[in-house]
Formats: sequence, C-alpha cells, structure tokens
Amino acid sequence: MAALGFLVQVAGEDALQPLVAGQSHFSAVMAWLIATVPLPSLYVVCSASVVERVRSACPSLDTTHVVGISDRMALGVLASGISVREWDGPSPGDGMVADGALAESTAAPFRIVEKPWGREIWWAETDRYLGKLIEVRAGHALSLQYHRQKLETLWVVSGRGRFQIGDNEVLVGPGYSVTVEPGTVHRISADDDLRVVEVSSPQADDVVRLADRYGRQ
Repeated sequence: MAALGFLVQVAGEDALQPLVAGQSHFSAVMAWLIATVPLPSLYVVCSASVVERVRSACPSLDTTHVVGISDRMALGVLASGISVREWDGPSPGDGMVADGALAESTAAPFRIVEKPWGREIWWAETDRYLGKLIEVRAGHALSLQYHRQKLETLWVVSGRGRFQIGDNEVLVGPGYSVTVEPGTVHRISADDDLRVVEVSSPQADDVVRLADRYGRQ
C-alpha cells in the first residue's frame, strides 16, 4: 500500500481567524501545501465543531479528506494551532511543522506494528492520546473486542468493509466515522483493502478479545 501523504491537524478558533485579505491561518497553510503536493495526498483532522468551517476554507479539498472528531476527543488530541506532517513516511525525520509553536510536540516517531490481518502505523503516541492508521487486508478482520477505558474515533480513509458496533453491523466506505465508547463491543472487517484512521485515548493495551479468527487471546 502506498504512502498516504500529509496529515494536517487543526485546533482552536485562532487557526481559522482571518490574517490578511480574509484568508485564515489554515487557508494560508493549505494554499502552500496545495502548491507543493497533490490534493489527493492531503488529509485534515479537526474538531467536529469547526469541520464545516475547515471545509469551506478550502473548497478544493475533497470533503471525505476532512474528518471532524468529537470536541471531547479533540481537547486531548489536537495541539494548539496547525501542524502538518508526513504521516506514513519511511523514517521518523520526515515530519514537517507548519507552526513553530508545535516544534516541541510529545509525539513519538512513527512505528509499524504488524498484525495477522494487516498492520498498524502509529503516527502519534503520547501520554494523552494515540493516533494510528489501521490497514486491513481484503477478506480479513480484527478481533471482536471491547475496551474497558479506551475511547476511540474511527474514520475510513479508503476501501470498503463492515463495522460491527454493539448489535449492529454497517457497511462502510471513505468518509464514514464513528466514536466507540468504552465497553462497546466492536469489530472491523475488510471487503477490500481497508484503511482506517484511529484517534484514541492512550490505553494501547486495553483490549478484551471475545472472538478472534487468528487464535489470539
């Protein structure tokens, strides 16, 4: 699977305030990026309360490339201002910072965790939150599981599959997003190669498996 490109994280009303000629800080950063990299390579994560403003600030960006996460989650996940980074790069040194105030980020370097169903790319790992890109191969599925404490928001970037959330199973594709509360039984299954962004609270080992086709406990 090819690298996705650049992840833009937007937080705070200050990032959307006009600078000059009605252009916001975010618009200025996006204009620079669009002139540098192809549009399909850009993805934006922001608070759900400003997602429409983010989309309107950059109408040339596909709406499925802009995901809003719950305000509750955003408080722990997004730093103040705007950050831009290569989020599936070959080495930890590939990140970029568009706002100098973010240079002291606590995020750990990228790491890849191989799984029997595919792999996870950990693009952010701190004591406050985790950020992962979950890649599930066609025909495979994660375990049926729940978390005792972990809160997570899932966003489908590409591919088709099914999410089981509690007693319901829904067909999902690019742009689908759902927040999974602690204690909720869930599973991700891939009909074709599926990419899902997960942003969660930091309890990485908080997994209770109820069923698993690969024999894991």
